[in-house]
Amino acid sequence: MTNVVLILPPFVKPFCIPVGISYLKSFAEKFLPDVKIKCLDLNSVFHDIVLKYYENKPEAEDFIKAFDFFKNTRNSDFDFDDLKKHSAVFLPVLNNIHAKYVSFFQEMINGKRHMNRLAKTLASMILKQRPDIVGFSVNHDFQWHISLVLGLILRNKGVKVVFGGNFFSVNGEKKFFPAAMDFAIVGEGENSFVELLKAIENNSGLDSVPGLIYIKDNKIVNNEPKPLTNLDEIPLPDYSWFNPREYFTPKPVLPILTSRGCYWRKCAFCVYHKNFLGYRQRSIQNVVDELRFHKKCGIDCFNFVDEMISAQRFEQIADEIKKQEININYIGMAKPTSDFTYEIFKKMFDSGCRMMLWGVESANQRVLDLINKGTVVNDIKKVLEDCAKAGIKNHVFLIFGFPTETKEELLDTLNFVYQNKDVIHCVHKGSFALEAGSEIFNNPEKYCISFIHNKDKILNKYRYDVNRGVKYSEKEHYSLKYAEFCESFNPLGGFIGSLREHALIIYSDRAKDFNRLKRNVHFLPK
Repeated sequence: MTNVVLILPPFVKPFCIPVGISYLKSFAEKFLPDVKIKCLDLNSVFHDIVLKYYENKPEAEDFIKAFDFFKNTRNSDFDFDDLKKHSAVFLPVLNNIHAKYVSFFQEMINGKRHMNRLAKTLASMILKQRPDIVGFSVNHDFQWHISLVLGLILRNKGVKVVFGGNFFSVNGEKKFFPAAMDFAIVGEGENSFVELLKAIENNSGLDSVPGLIYIKDNKIVNNEPKPLTNLDEIPLPDYSWFNPREYFTPKPVLPILTSRGCYWRKCAFCVYHKNFLGYRQRSIQNVVDELRFHKKCGIDCFNFVDEMISAQRFEQIADEIKKQEININYIGMAKPTSDFTYEIFKKMFDSGCRMMLWGVESANQRVLDLINKGTVVNDIKKVLEDCAKAGIKNHVFLIFGFPTETKEELLDTLNFVYQNKDVIHCVHKGSFALEAGSEIFNNPEKYCISFIHNKDKILNKYRYDVNRGVKYSEKEHYSLKYAEFCESFNPLGGFIGSLREHALIIYSDRAKDFNRLKRNVHFLPK
């Protein structure tokens, strides 16, 4: 029997249960019954190690109390003031710890630092499983260098190493690192991983494994990826392996993926739609069957993690949830278009939707058109009003400093959210990030980008020069300048944007208490 270990590597926030390796586990076990699959969340292990490291340091007392609050709170009756106090310590310190360790492992890969105890400890945990094959699910740049270090250790022990995940969706061949991995998979991993395991077991050729990157005759080969056409044939993700006490939420919030890809695929800044190969949907019945299954297992909170869901599809899902009388609560994500109506939102609320994440990005029509968002400012306003009227909390995403955006146009957006403060419950803002593979990266002249720094290097985000609008160096200035204004939209503060699982639990279980909280949306600074 072949032993396979699937890894979620550090360093990401420990709130969300990993969906990718859970899908891989169920799919591989369905089609390869003689393969034993184990999932290992090393990100969770890392955070336990962090706790043990800091718990005896007097200067870290506040952090340890905050850590304990998020790790061990097991009901939703927590004090809101405690939540605010602890998150104000926990999140900034945790971000700094992550950044520090990312830097350590980057130095290891570059030969500037020796292997540390953390790397050896995590590698030992993997090797204790006696794996023949180890797969790393790398979805964020923070997970990249530690995965490479662990891959080097495992390969030196004779273990075959496979890399996959969203990180490889763009420039996968450039990210292939033969010293640390035998194979990499680009695109959706289920079918590719199964075909790779078959090829390894049978010692057969790799040419037919879709989306596979490997070495042949001293050259890198990059097989064409192939999408799964019928998503209903994919077994439900296997979450039986996870321990809810390892995640820093009062109760589990399971991710649900009802479709793959993005039906729009036109936003100029976006590369996320490249994670999947075209847009496909699971049937409504298949989605609701999954919700009902998890509900029977005692889980009633869900995060729909599709890149976005259309109004019509949300209505269909809501109708079926109500028809089958499944009592759940959930988060949705969508683009604020005019086909979202109050009637649809009312159905969504009645089926358990308590929070919507809206890709607003800007409230200046010129900028929206340049982004190619496909939205209209007046429609956005109406959507937010109708959603709030139905009882659903509105969280909006804003982008600061989109190329060619002027300060006046940025203020248009901030004035818009201020004028609509009564129907906006949280503002998530971030500076524009230029990523390889995006429309802007591929056609910089159209967006007045005169130069991209280190364009040939593998970076998560690229510095650039513009000859119109907010400069690269000014984006963070505005993001900091208006941070307090944006955070004032939620009475529990801006951190609630990073804690969407907690937000859902609060909006579901503590709605009356939350609605009694007073907020003071600041006047917009000039």
